[in-house]
This record gives sequence, C-alpha cells and structure tokens, in this order.
Amino acid sequence: MKDKQYLNHLKGDKPEYDTITITLRDPDHQMIKFVEAARNAANPGHSYEVVLDPDSKQYKQSFDFDGDGAFHIKDIKFNGQKWKEK
Repeated sequence: MKDKQYLNHLKGDKPEYDTITITLRDPDHQMIKFVEAARNAANPGHSYEVVLDPDSKQYKQSFDFDGDGAFHIKDIKFNGQKWKEK
C-alpha cells in the first residue's frame, strides 16, 4: 500500500466506490448477469447472503451483502460500456 493510501486508511478515509475489473471468457454472460442480479437485490433494507457451491465441502463459501445502503453497486460496465442485456 502506498504511503498516502496507508495514512488515509489509518484515518478511516475510504473512497465512496471501488472499481473491480474482471477479464474472463463467458459466452453466456452468466457473471455479468450474476452481478446485475446482486445490484438489483441490494435495496436499502434488503440484506442477503450468497452461497457459492453449497453442496461442496471444499468450495462452499458464504458472502453477506448489507442492504442498509453500505453495499451498493453504482454501475456495471461490459467491455467499457454500460451493461444492457440484449
């Protein structure tokens, strides 16, 4: 972590939004549809859990999304453009 970022981290300063870039092969657009569904479900007051591979002891993981407004996906871009399902 760069010095300025570390100092901001210590002070509690966080960017309002983070950016994640994923490069993948997904001809059926399942990942972007998954992220869009998570975005749509993240209403204020609607907290939920997503369980990855619930039937596998090796890969099962749970992820909590807090719907009090802390978790919010601002927008989704697909190949540099706003995502619109065809």
